[in-house]
Amino acid sequence: MATADENEDQKNILIELDLFANGIDFILTGIDGLFEDSLELRFYPSPLERSLRSYKYGILHLFSGFLLLLKERLRRHLEEMIFKGSVNEVRAKLKGDRIPNTIDLDEALDRMEMGPRVTFSESELKTIRRMQDLRTNLNTINSQLTALRSGPKFQTFCP
Repeated sequence: MATADENEDQKNILIELDLFANGIDFILTGIDGLFEDSLELRFYPSPLERSLRSYKYGILHLFSGFLLLLKERLRRHLEEMIFKGSVNEVRAKLKGDRIPNTIDLDEALDRMEMGPRVTFSESELKTIRRMQDLRTNLNTINSQLTALRSGPKFQTFCP
């Protein structure tokens, strides 16, 4: 007869996600949110509400996916580079079964230059910062956002 712990283990499902697959999934979900009107079937009081909600999550997912891909590139160079702190500090935390916080965009970009020596052009950095600004704007109280569905500004953002 199975014990209570064995029954509980049978109910739990292990989900394994790596940074690369997770980053790609976030980006694809973001693209769906920005460009596809029939992403999911939910009840919305108006089509406008659905559109703005999709746009908001599209931006959030694109930014998160991009950051996850940067972290994956750093992880391939040296796993400790995706965590805040020096390599020795990170290793000490990991040995103590503590998971350190991961780095933000600015630190990821700095470490990309130091570690794997990946750099972005000024134009690319401008686009990255624009996405960061849009994401930050959505994470503030009383945020405002202009949905750029087409035209020159949108093409600059998504060349």
